[in-house]
Amino acid sequence: MSAPHRLTRHAIQVLLLAQIAVVSVYCFWFVPTFAGGIGPEDETTGGPSDALVVAALVFGVVVVALDTVACRGIARAGRGAGPARRPLLVAGAVQALIVVCALVAGSAVAAAGAGLLLVSLAAAHLTLRPRAG
Repeated sequence: MSAPHRLTRHAIQVLLLAQIAVVSVYCFWFVPTFAGGIGPEDETTGGPSDALVVAALVFGVVVVALDTVACRGIARAGRGAGPARRPLLVAGAVQALIVVCALVAGSAVAAAGAGLLLVSLAAAHLTLRPRAG
């Protein structure tokens, strides 16, 4: 495997690991802690919305699990134990899910970040695929 391919693979893994960390903090700590509002006690909107907390926890588990599977698959592909196609597709599906959920939730920053990672994954899919001949 050439140096640019190795660099691309490692960069994608670092970005996915960073995404795992951000999603974990947001879904498993921030949303359950601040779902009722941020501010002085008399200005909060009440207790955390149970549906919001459950949705954040489920979303977090799905994203962290699929990103972990993608990272593991990309690492295995780097060792020559299999193709990188499926892990890149899994990671791309996760990014598409994050873009849709972020747009529904009104977070343009999260949607833009996941969209940029989705473009990077598509480029990596094109560059890391095996070539004929």
